[in-house]
Amino acid sequence: MTFFPQLVAGPIVLYEETVPQFRRAGAFDADNAALGLYVFVIGLVKKLVIADTIAVFADNGFSIAAFGYNTSGLQSPELGVAAAWVASLSYTFQIYFDFSGYSDMAVGLARMFNVALPANFDSPYLSKSVTEFWRRWHMTLGRALGADVYVPLGGNRRGHVRTCLNLLLTFLVSGLWHGASWTFVLWGGLHGACSVLDRLFERHLAKLPGALRVAGTFIVVNLLWVLFRAESTEVAAKVYRGMFGAAGVNFRQLREVGFDGIINFPLPLCAANIALWLGVCFAVVFLRPNSNEMARNFSPAGKGKSSAVLTAFLFLLAVICMSRTSPFIYFNF
Repeated sequence: MTFFPQLVAGPIVLYEETVPQFRRAGAFDADNAALGLYVFVIGLVKKLVIADTIAVFADNGFSIAAFGYNTSGLQSPELGVAAAWVASLSYTFQIYFDFSGYSDMAVGLARMFNVALPANFDSPYLSKSVTEFWRRWHMTLGRALGADVYVPLGGNRRGHVRTCLNLLLTFLVSGLWHGASWTFVLWGGLHGACSVLDRLFERHLAKLPGALRVAGTFIVVNLLWVLFRAESTEVAAKVYRGMFGAAGVNFRQLREVGFDGIINFPLPLCAANIALWLGVCFAVVFLRPNSNEMARNFSPAGKGKSSAVLTAFLFLLAVICMSRTSPFIYFNF
């Protein structure tokens, strides 16, 4: 298999998947152009409107944990329960909307030129286990790690114990792929451990209600994203201390977490703004169709007018938010 190394920040595509398409991508196709623009705009909104907005809450919370003050210099004591959970949930949604938005934009741009890239996300936060999460999150990376690490190690062909060890080693490689830091090693190793536990207790977990399994998986993934976001294990430990109540609830701290560096709103308005945006994230992730489903249901003919109006509205909404400059998270990896 041959991969394009320059695309590791987004969908990791195979040579044989794309190059044949490049050779016949010259002719203009109105349907592909319309669908590509639609998917691109969805990704643009995910990134500029949602991810960059809630990034403020995540950055402020982790800055308080690391330095004792938020990104605008407002001092704050140790993270309380309210601020710690807001910071962790904000990052959990930020990285999803940032990275899936980037992937949608890549897929949309390629489709405009008649090239079909593979989907990279499939509603990962609706997963009922960590194993399923990794079938839905950064799907092309999972495919690459499976083909280049898990299978060469022996996959599931050498007995139960060796399969569990191969899983753990593959996830450790995934952690190191993201960066040479103990936080990434722990993040990858703990995901591997959860996948092993999924395999060991699969029959028992299958008896639990689906909604409970989704909620449990989401909480585990949210907790592990703290390691991924924190600059060090010490900062991660401070966030965890806050999440589990070591510094009390401290609702007043939401004012420092919600401050965007421009308007210093009073606490009730800051709390309401945080609740609004996290509510939007929960609704989009858990109640709305994902971009793959929206693309499948897209029709440039018949419902063309409504699709065009929606695309134009979403594009204008994204343009309004373009004054904020924030690089894609996965450009770091």
